[in-house]
Amino acid sequence: MLEKEKEIIFAVIYGGFIDSKIFRDIDIAVFTGYKVPYEEMWSYTGSLAKRLEEVASIPVDIKMLDYAPPSFRVEILKKVKL
Repeated sequence: MLEKEKEIIFAVIYGGFIDSKIFRDIDIAVFTGYKVPYEEMWSYTGSLAKRLEEVASIPVDIKMLDYAPPSFRVEILKKVKL
């Protein structure tokens, strides 16, 4: 579903869904190359999470890497396996 989102350049799943056998949600970090303005970040991530939750039947938490603190970006990208 994320590949259909024209704004998203890449997405990374992180957190308990990856690191643990027990999880309560799916954490996804997305990077849009600043295509989504900062002022629209919360409505964009909320709308995207809602659509993904309908498909996954589990809560989804979306974070935008575009405006995230550098420490969060590094922490997420360190865990990426290509």
